[in-house]
Amino acid sequence: MKKIAVLVLATAALAVPAAQARAASTPTLKQFQALQKQVTKLQAQVKALQKFVPASCTAQTCFTVPQLSNIANFQFAYLVCQDAVISDEFQATWNVVDQISTATQAGKTYFGAQTSIGDSGACASLRFTRPAAVPPTSAIFSSLVNLLTG
Repeated sequence: MKKIAVLVLATAALAVPAAQARAASTPTLKQFQALQKQVTKLQAQVKALQKFVPASCTAQTCFTVPQLSNIANFQFAYLVCQDAVISDEFQATWNVVDQISTATQAGKTYFGAQTSIGDSGACASLRFTRPAAVPPTSAIFSSLVNLLTG
């Protein structure tokens, strides 16, 4: 009798977790409907996003968001550096004009001392050194073009 009672208790003890595991692995109707709603919403999002990506786009033919971000960062730094270099060249030109006028017009100056504008590290981020050449030359612009083509 004791053996039967132990057998019945052991069977009952093992049956309860098995039933719970089976019940836990089968989704309820509410869970299924919630998942179905999520899938429908995600399908709509995918469809909307596909409008922005051509069907012919592959990893080899289209840029990724990080790649586009890097390109935009480069372009921004290049434009800031280019503007600073143009400013430097104008100021160097004005410096030469002042040197000539001082020598030929009894010390007269037209522009006075010039202050270089900052580039917030844009040129340095491109590994580009801004020269302070007087008189100015076009060589600096060749260097800028080489950043884009070289």
